[in-house]
Amino acid sequence: MLESLVGKAPAIRFASVALVDGRSFAHANGASHDADPQRSAALMSSLLGLVESFSREALGSKALYNSTATEQGSIVMVRVPTRTKMHTLCVCADASDNLAMTIRTALDTAAQLALLIDAKH
Repeated sequence: MLESLVGKAPAIRFASVALVDGRSFAHANGASHDADPQRSAALMSSLLGLVESFSREALGSKALYNSTATEQGSIVMVRVPTRTKMHTLCVCADASDNLAMTIRTALDTAAQLALLIDAKH
């Protein structure tokens, strides 16, 4: 599914799924990008864990996603809504895609991934 996503959306530099313990579960790089799946997974898991903790501390609320806007593009992370809540999706897009579209892509992809992951387990 991730390979299909990066293949049909040229703005996406990579899409990656990590387990909550920081291990890579699935990863696909775009044609002109070479993100390291394991390094990405470790960073994604740590950052989303911090964002979720801060969200609970600051607002007493569950984080829906995390977004980072940079000069080169956007990074969006979301918990994949599987039964176990053990997966995190990250979608990284270049500046040709706007942040709102990257968020929508990440949320929709996470929902589709949850169906696939839950069906296999």
